[in-house]
Amino acid sequence: MTKAQKILLLFGGGALLYWIYTQSGAGGNCPCLGTQIMAGIQGWQNVNEGPTWVPILNQVEQQYGFPQDLLAAMAYQESSFLQDVIDGTRPSSAGALGLMQLMPQYYTSVQVPTPFSACDTNNQIQQAAQTMQQNYSTLQSWPLAIAAYNAGVGAVQSAGGIPQNGQTPNYVAGILANAPAANA
Repeated sequence: MTKAQKILLLFGGGALLYWIYTQSGAGGNCPCLGTQIMAGIQGWQNVNEGPTWVPILNQVEQQYGFPQDLLAAMAYQESSFLQDVIDGTRPSSAGALGLMQLMPQYYTSVQVPTPFSACDTNNQIQQAAQTMQQNYSTLQSWPLAIAAYNAGVGAVQSAGGIPQNGQTPNYVAGILANAPAANA
């Protein structure tokens, strides 16, 4: 391949990515597509605020004896490591807040003023880890514990496995793709 062909290929690939990005409404209605494109290029741990939080999440995983990248993959799935999600200024449609998307009625770490501080986010990570530890203790399976984080322990127990409610199977699959050690 000539140098001119390589340049044309790079330009064409960049143009295609830009077209996909703009046609999807990314940056406005769907900021996650831009993050997904960058995650595919840079690796999910390195997009947005990932370089700041992944090492902390990995430390907490070790503290609790979790599979490698479990909490980090969950945080990425929940927040895409976007700063306005992490600091609580952009809640989910259900009202969940922060890096780990915790519901204020259940978690004290998100019952504080926004924007959240780094200390608040560290507390949220600890509370999410405690929830995952309880889920795993109850369900004895990381995939089921992940499903319970999303849908609730009762929903997982009622379904006799991962609830097939549309969102939860994709949620679990996305996390397991980024944290393969949690497949057991």
